[in-house]
Amino acid sequence: MKQINELSIKDIETLCQLYNECKLSVLEESELEYLLLSTSFSSELINETRKLMGISRQIKFEKKSQYIRRTVYRRFTCWTLGVAASLGIIVGIFLLKNYSTPRDDSYYIGYVEGKPVNEETARNMAKAEIVKVASFIQYVEKQKSIEQDKVRIFTNHINQQK
Repeated sequence: MKQINELSIKDIETLCQLYNECKLSVLEESELEYLLLSTSFSSELINETRKLMGISRQIKFEKKSQYIRRTVYRRFTCWTLGVAASLGIIVGIFLLKNYSTPRDDSYYIGYVEGKPVNEETARNMAKAEIVKVASFIQYVEKQKSIEQDKVRIFTNHINQQK
């Protein structure tokens, strides 16, 4: 496309006519839109084309608003998963610190169906809970990394579209 300063009003009207007849490529339409935004020429055909391009921009914004809602939902989901993972990690660390280092003076008390069990059974129950918490922490970490990868891919996709 010629430089903007070199175009006459007749050239711009010709481009507008081609736009109205849908004979321009997407790149040429973008260049014409830029040209119409940056030039001060005015005629009936140019103003009509500006209005048509304005309508197409409004349609694009409506699509973006739906997309923004999905983005907000994804952010909320990621934030919620992050909070859940953090809480799981904190609880897991607390439980692991309390149960993972039994000392000689530790004493285990456990109940099954409201009846006390011996110390060895209580110790085995506590160790089983530690294993469950550790596997939960691993699961939460895995989910967290999966969600972070999804967010990273999504962000890259959005940046590429710009």
